Parts: sequence; C-alpha cells; structure tokens
Amino acid sequence: MSTYAVVGLGYVGLGLAVAFSKKTKVIAYDNNKQRIQELKQQLDSHKLINQDDLAHPNIIYTDTLADIKPATIYIVAVSTPAYYYEFPNLEPLIGVVKDLAVVLKKDDIIIFESTVYPGTTEEICIPLLEKLSNLTNGNDFHVGYSPERINPGDEKHTLKTITKIVSAQNEKIRKVIEAVYEKICDSVYPVSSIKAAESIKLLENTQRDVNIALMNEFSKIMHALDLDMHEIIEGAKTKWGFIPYKPGFVGGHCISIDPLYLAFKAKQYAIQPDLILTARKVNDGMTQFVIQSMMKLLVKNKSDFHNLHIGILGISYKENVLDLRNSLSLKLLKELREYKFNCSVHDPLVHHDVQQVELKPFDELTDLSVVIIAVGHDFYREVGIKKILSKCHKNPIIMDIPNLFIDDHKHCNDLVYWNL
Repeated sequence: MSTYAVVGLGYVGLGLAVAFSKKTKVIAYDNNKQRIQELKQQLDSHKLINQDDLAHPNIIYTDTLADIKPATIYIVAVSTPAYYYEFPNLEPLIGVVKDLAVVLKKDDIIIFESTVYPGTTEEICIPLLEKLSNLTNGNDFHVGYSPERINPGDEKHTLKTITKIVSAQNEKIRKVIEAVYEKICDSVYPVSSIKAAESIKLLENTQRDVNIALMNEFSKIMHALDLDMHEIIEGAKTKWGFIPYKPGFVGGHCISIDPLYLAFKAKQYAIQPDLILTARKVNDGMTQFVIQSMMKLLVKNKSDFHNLHIGILGISYKENVLDLRNSLSLKLLKELREYKFNCSVHDPLVHHDVQQVELKPFDELTDLSVVIIAVGHDFYREVGIKKILSKCHKNPIIMDIPNLFIDDHKHCNDLVYWNL
C-alpha cells in the first residue's frame, strides 16, 4: 500500500493533505517550523481548513525531512512566484527538489502541482533529481504533473468537485497517478504529456488575465466618455455569446503570475508575447487609474488636499480571503503614500499588521474624505454604505472598485460616487 507525503502546506498543499487523510495515512511536510507548530495545534493561519479536519489521526505534520522518507508517493505543492516583473522565481521549487533527492528511493513517484512554464518539470526538476539522488528517472523513480486549480474562498469549485488534470511520462505511471487523485476528486482528466499539463494551467489563467485587461481598458474608455460601465456590461449580457467578465484589480498567485511564466517561455523560442504582456501592464496599471480618477474628483470638488484623509477598505487580493500575495490593494496604498496622502487601512480578515501597514479596526475609522473600497469582502456589503458614510466628512468621495453599492448609493445624499 502506498504512503503519501505532501510537501508544502500552503493554500494548496494543506487542502491536499487533509483530503488524502480521509482516505489514507499522509505525511504533511513543510520547512516552516511555525507553520507546523500551528497545524499541530489545529490552527490554520489561512483560515481555510477547520480544526476537526486538521486534527484527523491520519495526518502527521512535520518539518523534519527524514520523516517523509517512508513515503512512496510525494506530492509537491510549493509556491512558484515571479521576480518583478517578468522573471520566474523557481527557488522554492528547486529547494524542494534538492530535499527530495535526499530521501528519494527506488520506485518512488513524485507528482508536481506547482505552477511552472512548459518544460520545467522535465528540463529542470528531473535532471536535478537524477544528479543529486544518483537514481535514474523512468527506471528507479517516476515523475508526474497535476496542476493545482485551488481557488481560495470558493466553496463551489473545490478540490473534490473540480476536474483534476493528470499527466506522467508514460501511461503506466499516469494510471497510478489517476488512481491517486480518484481517491479525492470526483473527476480526473488525463492528458498526453507533462508539458501539455503544464501548459493547460497557464492557458486557464492567461485567458482570464487577458479578458479582465480588456474590460479594464474598456472601463477606462467608458469613464472618458462619461458612460456607466456597469450599464454597458448589463446591456451586453443580453447578447448570447457575451461573457460578462468585469473590470477590477487582478492579484493573487495565479492570474497575475502565470502569464509571466508563459511569456518567459515564449521569449526563449523567439515569440514575442505582446498581448499577454500588454494585458499584464493594463491590469497592473489599474491602481494608477484609480489614483488619477480620484485626483480629478478632488479637483472637481475643490477639496482640500492638505487635510485629505483616505480610507482603504480591503487589502487582500480578492474578496473573502486573507491572502495578500500580489495584492493590488497594497500596491495602491504604496502609490498613495508616494503622493504623501494620509491613509487609514482596514481589512476584516487580516488581523495583523503587514508590510509596514498598520491596520485599523473598522470602528476606529473616522473623518475620512475619500473611501476606496478596494476589495469586495462580504463584511462591507453587510455593513452597508450608510455605515461607511458615517466614517466620513460631509460630501465624501466613495470609490467602489468591486461595485458593491452600484444601486445602494442612489439612496444616499451628499456624496460623490465612483465605480470601476
């Protein structure tokens, strides 16, 4: 019977370990000692896994590499970020590969889930494993790839319900990997090669990035024409082939990073990924568009720039999660501070100060001239626009990036309302 080890207990890996624990024994490894101590106490700092699941007797949490040596199937789910702005950062992945080479044994299977550019697994990971372990891929050990599709905070599209892409270097090992994921996923979809599986993940998120960039650019044009982007989208939705992507901030670990991995690989083959990189530029530039729009509103309102107090509501990268990776809200705050604006920041889910950002409780927000609703947390929807207005000066500016109060603001007097 196979023994499983999940390597990397972040947003992806911990969920995998918990899912497998309901079917079999699993060793959950992370080199972050504090993370392991928390998990041993049934605490998930990401607040995605409940205490009962964390306490399942089938899970062993460890930060000791030797503890995972009994495993026969290793699933790697470490982060693969990017250097600013276009260069992949494979250091976390390479670090894990070096660790696995120490414990790798004959007939072991390694399944990579980390997002990479096409060719990474076979051109970087496997040669390094062979060199450091003195074992031969295909004879002594085997490798597969199954791209993660986890969407933090999404209760509909879960590890169990999403289709799991699987691949390997030969059909025999792919069948084994299919059986591994069939234990925890309702649907498994095999593809012909590891490179194909790596590419599928990049296409999914690059398509989304490009489509959102189109909507962001279209929204800029609508603002210039003094037209309501929300009305335009609602009208376009009456056309059967229209897909209602919405303008907004694009952050996180997937949509804002995966296109950069693809662009990096394209350039190696002398293909200039103009559309992909332009989409990244458009989406990253939305913070400056918000600031420029705010400036115009302030001038139009004859506001006092010297006594301006800006409130930023939400600093995570998306609604209802506390994930701060590549958050455009943090980028917006940094850029506002470069203009020497006085800013107060609140997020209902983030309970610790981050990146030199002092967070304020909602009840302590006061005397705001401008409120930028940067993230559409349910908290703000439930609090309501009138409660938010109670934190403001007379005649404040409300900038509603996620369009939470597109209808409600019409019932409020003495405010300037702007939505993306």
